[in-house]
Amino acid sequence: MTKENEQSQETDPKYPFRSEKLLPREERVMRFLQTLQEVLGAKIYNLPLETYLGTCAKCNNCAEQCQVYQTSRDQKDLPAWRSDLLRKVYKKYFTTSGKLFGKLVGAEALSEEDIDNMVDAFYRCNMCRRCGVNCPLAIDNALITRVGRVILAQLGFVPANMTLSTRTQLGEIGNTSAIPKAAFIDTL
Repeated sequence: MTKENEQSQETDPKYPFRSEKLLPREERVMRFLQTLQEVLGAKIYNLPLETYLGTCAKCNNCAEQCQVYQTSRDQKDLPAWRSDLLRKVYKKYFTTSGKLFGKLVGAEALSEEDIDNMVDAFYRCNMCRRCGVNCPLAIDNALITRVGRVILAQLGFVPANMTLSTRTQLGEIGNTSAIPKAAFIDTL
């Protein structure tokens, strides 16, 4: 592997502040789909995730409860819009209707641009779950966001500050809640 090729794997000019090591751009779509398939295969996520990804009225009741959207008023901060990024990929690759009818049922093929949008959207959400409380269908957008982050982490997209903070807390304190060791042991 050449030095130039190694460097292209280390950083992506579009995201110089993210991640330690990114997959090459040409491998990201394939790895994204593989990871989504693995997540869907996990018993703990399978039923709720398939339910939430298969259901959304796009009524935007969630927007009224989302403090991120209320602050920015940017469409990209709507919980339904953010979840739809993953929903349309799920429908395209993991549902019969999406494979047969594509865009007619809201299914779209995954692109690099979609991954870029997910990086921005999934890490802007604070996963407070207020959107789910106001949703008439009780869709847990935070779960969809969490799964999106898991998939993006497999591609190498993790904000550097998040990685540094977690490593520091785990290394110095032993947990990410900053609970002193004696207090933590007392809770067991």
